[in-house]
Amino acid sequence: MATLGASRHILGTRVDPTSYNEAADIIADWAAHNLSKYVCVATVSQVMEGYDEPAFQAVMNEADLVRQMVCHLFGA
Repeated sequence: MATLGASRHILGTRVDPTSYNEAADIIADWAAHNLSKYVCVATVSQVMEGYDEPAFQAVMNEADLVRQMVCHLFGA
C-alpha cells in the first residue's frame, strides 16, 4: 500500500508533498482497499482561508491527503 511522506506546513495548513502520480497511486490504493478517505487540494486561496479561519484550517489539516496545487512548490 502506498504511503505518504513527511508533511509540511504552510501558514499552519498541512501539505503532503506528492507528485501527481504519487497522489494518484495513494488514492487508487485506498480505493482498491475499499477505504473511505478525503483529499483536499491546497490552493493559495485555501491556505490563506485557513490562515484567516482556524476552523477551515482544521478541516484541511484533518484530510487524509492534502495535495499542493502548484507542482513545483516542493519540487514534486
